[in-house]
Amino acid sequence: MTESNSRKILLIGWDAADWKVIHPLLDKGEMPNLARLIEGGVMGDITTLEPVLSPMLWNSIATGKYADQHGILGFTEVDPVHKRVRPVTSTSRRTKAIWNILMQNGYRTHVIHWFGGHPAEPIRGVCVSDSFTRGYRGPLHEWNMVAGTVHPPECAQALDELRVRPDEIDEQLLTLFVPRAAEIDQDVDRRLATLAKVQAECISVHAAATWAMENHPWDFTAIYYPSIDHFSHAFMNFHPPRLPWVDEKQFEFYKDVVNSGYRFHDLMLGQLMRMAPPETTIILCSDHGFHSDHLRPKGIPRVPAGPAEQHRPLGVLVMSGPGIRKDELVYGATLLDICPTILNLCGLAAGKDMPGRVLLEAMENPRPIPRIGSWDLVEGDAGMHTGEIAMEPADAEALIEQFVALGYIEKPDENQHQAVITCERERMWNLARVYLHSGRPHLALPVLEGIWDESPDRVDYGLTLARCQMLLGMTEEARATAAEALEGFEESPAHRLALAQIALGAGQAPEALAHLEEAAKEMTDSAEIPLRLGAAYLRLRRPTEAEKHILRSLEIDPHNPDALELLARAYLRQKRWQDAAEAAVRAVGFEHYRPLAHLYLGIALMRMDQLGRAIQAYETALSFRPPLRLAHFWLSRALWRIAGRQEEALKHRSLSREARERRLDRLDALARIRQEAADRARERAAKRAQRRAEIAAQNEKKQKRAERINARRARIAERRKQAAQEGAVLPESGSKPRSAEFVIVSGLPRSGTSLMMQMLHSAGVEVMTDARRAADVDNPRGYFEWEEVKKLPRNPEILMKAEGKAVKVISMLLPHLPLRHKYKVIFMDRPIDEVAASHSKMIRNRNEKAPAVSPAKMKENLERHRRAVLTGMERSPAFDVMVVSYPDLVREPAAHASRIVDFLGPDRVPHPEAMLAAVDPALHRNRS
Repeated sequence: MTESNSRKILLIGWDAADWKVIHPLLDKGEMPNLARLIEGGVMGDITTLEPVLSPMLWNSIATGKYADQHGILGFTEVDPVHKRVRPVTSTSRRTKAIWNILMQNGYRTHVIHWFGGHPAEPIRGVCVSDSFTRGYRGPLHEWNMVAGTVHPPECAQALDELRVRPDEIDEQLLTLFVPRAAEIDQDVDRRLATLAKVQAECISVHAAATWAMENHPWDFTAIYYPSIDHFSHAFMNFHPPRLPWVDEKQFEFYKDVVNSGYRFHDLMLGQLMRMAPPETTIILCSDHGFHSDHLRPKGIPRVPAGPAEQHRPLGVLVMSGPGIRKDELVYGATLLDICPTILNLCGLAAGKDMPGRVLLEAMENPRPIPRIGSWDLVEGDAGMHTGEIAMEPADAEALIEQFVALGYIEKPDENQHQAVITCERERMWNLARVYLHSGRPHLALPVLEGIWDESPDRVDYGLTLARCQMLLGMTEEARATAAEALEGFEESPAHRLALAQIALGAGQAPEALAHLEEAAKEMTDSAEIPLRLGAAYLRLRRPTEAEKHILRSLEIDPHNPDALELLARAYLRQKRWQDAAEAAVRAVGFEHYRPLAHLYLGIALMRMDQLGRAIQAYETALSFRPPLRLAHFWLSRALWRIAGRQEEALKHRSLSREARERRLDRLDALARIRQEAADRARERAAKRAQRRAEIAAQNEKKQKRAERINARRARIAERRKQAAQEGAVLPESGSKPRSAEFVIVSGLPRSGTSLMMQMLHSAGVEVMTDARRAADVDNPRGYFEWEEVKKLPRNPEILMKAEGKAVKVISMLLPHLPLRHKYKVIFMDRPIDEVAASHSKMIRNRNEKAPAVSPAKMKENLERHRRAVLTGMERSPAFDVMVVSYPDLVREPAAHASRIVDFLGPDRVPHPEAMLAAVDPALHRNRS
């Protein structure tokens, strides 16, 4: 490394850590290590992003980008090859993380347990994925580490030994968190088991981090601790003060668990601080906070990721070390600022595709560095996964399409995987909220329309769509959407609040006021109602009454930047310039990205003749995208009053006029968006009508199926009755499916599977074939296929029909084999060039349309698929695999016949000598 990059960075992530819990502990001296870190550096709030979901947020921290940029859109995703739901993976992150960028610049990096970090990335250092603590099933089961959890692999054994099992958590550690643990009936109350699991997770992560720091050199280390979030979700309802609905006895048992979790993290922080060299800058942050006071929700919404309702938008940020200011506060930080700030500390530029800012105010000697286009365009080894592990969804689809065209698998049935459908819908829901939060409602609109059309029972989808429509000026559409979403709840406070927001957006303040006053009668503890009342009174030019309601909202939630920004506006209307400036400063202190708050601050300062500070506030407002027209206008007025700056003033006045013209262009664009939305609405209505017809047909089909099932049950009951009379015993229905062993011939299409089936058949092995696919020019001796095997994806039990026989199962279908069975797999292997050439020839012979990908790309896809299938079988105890090279088999059939007999066993192959007659070298065509 160069001298400018010589500093060390330790990034510590405490999921859901919150100052509201921490400050009382600091005041009592119960978090001394964090106190020492704060005294030597800066601290402040850090604003989260929407939606407040940890996998999305931690990847935004690591990349400095919104979720639509980095690609992680929730807790789960769909495996593009096998079409199954899986936890989010590092292979789905489509941009470089901070450790990848630093590695390209010579840094040795450790990454421990980062959310969405599996499989571990091949960085220059130690990487431990978040699968490290997963998969524990109880003390009677083995706890094997998932392949790909640790990089480099030679560190896996040492790290595996550091993992702590929940059953290893002893009574002493439990009673540190729950002093009266011995009094709890654990047959009724299982919370101690939950506590032990979270403690074991926490200790395991810390052990991996300290081992890596101690045993391998590093310049940058990132550690993610999920445990505060887990402690909080399980025990925050018991945190003091006691909530009215919490049982008093349980409160006494568990009231100190959350505080103990924070104290425990402070102990681990102390060890990390002692291990870090003096030149280390330590950054500790959380992705969001956690409601710990009267704002704790009584119930959790019954929707995916419903527990996120407990999250608070403000987390914690602490920075300490060389070059960081001492014992200072930092304001307005967001999650997107962490990555650019670390790059700046290392003397590197942030990318222009990183929306966050560098927290220069936290540094003793700040040095702005011009931004580069994007680190993703910088070539070189960044320690990211290659295509050998991850296949792009489009590539996977092309590969499936090719196998369908060859006739080896059925076209996937989109209606059979409800879990996949639900997963994709939630990802789109999260994507729409990202678009809304980042000021791109025009992108959110079609996404919200689509998912609400699919799930009209999701009220949250409908209300968010209505809000999006309002932002785009679609007032009548928003009214209709809200009314439809809240049908049956017309008199509810939620309905009245939705109607009030729509009326406010349409400039109809009296109507909004009427709805809000009715809602306020039932929602007396809501911070939202008085805030909207304040907005309505401001629209009516009654700022004094607006102030009263906004202050009431701030009494309930004093950290709401929306309320503070609105309060600044109310004070401006009353010409209370000092109060307006203070409210605006507090608003941007919580959330820096608030152009209107900076504008209000500038106006207040200008009214107090503080022109220099006012100009700075206006310029800050203009630094956001898109630039604020009124900021240009007010900046021109401020500059006009300063001698020698009239030319700049005229420039900004001109820019203000241009911004007004651009606003007219935006209105035209909004008109187009509304027209496109209307066209989509008509299409959706037509689809709904078609869907209703399909549902009616399906219901009729279900009715007939039910009748057939009932008839079959009657026949079974009659047979049982007859068998009982004859003294026979039949297996009970619903008994556990039995296991069996199967001989499978597999491989990519056109890799010699038919030849192997012919050899086994000639040797006296009974084969499963229906002869439906006749011999042809591509396979003159026949395919030896069983058509029904294509039904494996939706009916795995179809395989039982082939018990005792050898059956051909093409490679794409192998992942659908039930894992309770054992499989002897003869996997035919053939050079990819030969396979691809044979594919092309066969598709032409069948008069099928080839997939729209280049031959080179198809070869790459075939090779990836082959590796993935072989790797999957190697890792599964259900498979015993023998790989047979097709060209070698044709050249030396006798040697391979002997191997096959040894693999299957002599009992299964009665006439091995007859195999050789099935091999005809002339049929080895399309040679490389």
